[in-house]
Amino acid sequence: MGILWVVDKPVRGGSKVALALQGQFAVRTFGSLKSLSLLSEWQAKPRPDAVIICAKGLKGPLEHAQQFVHDILPQSLAVFLIPKAELGFNQKEGVFLIADDVEAFSLSTKLQRLLKLRDHRDSSLQYKSIRVDLHRLKVSIAGVSEPLTLRESQLLRYFIENRKRCIPREELQDQVWQQKVAPRTVDSQVSKLRRRLAQSGVMIESVYGGGYVLQ
Repeated sequence: MGILWVVDKPVRGGSKVALALQGQFAVRTFGSLKSLSLLSEWQAKPRPDAVIICAKGLKGPLEHAQQFVHDILPQSLAVFLIPKAELGFNQKEGVFLIADDVEAFSLSTKLQRLLKLRDHRDSSLQYKSIRVDLHRLKVSIAGVSEPLTLRESQLLRYFIENRKRCIPREELQDQVWQQKVAPRTVDSQVSKLRRRLAQSGVMIESVYGGGYVLQ
């Protein structure tokens, strides 16, 4: 079961999309992008696999809404439900669209396919001068490639996906180690990663009493 957030105008009994997906996904609904952004500031966990946005009545280009979601939820896939008649006019690279008249089972299937496509696309990450190959466990800095341990790649991925946000040690334990480990274990791995990135200009800064932030 995946975790989805749905942005849709509420109807009696909830959101049409949320009601259609109940039982197949864990769904949380929002009446607008603004209400979604307010919740994201609370650093709600777990984060959604995807955010489904009903584009009818959405102001501005879809790319703006996609960038908005990426800024507040960088690891979540933005998917837009649009009228079938408009599907051919809105096709743009990197924007994921589904016709809004799709049936519940078909919608579930299409979402699973898009999430698999996203996972394949995200096998590499780029941030400033560094590129991380998550499959080959390598980091490339200014064209020079170096091997990473599995833990280093997991840690660097989490920092990039949550860049410029202070990440507490406890969150790294939960999301990267997925178990409780000694604080010095986290600090040691972060120090090793710092040394790896020393020539890149990308810094992992310590926040006193808070954790770490990737700048």
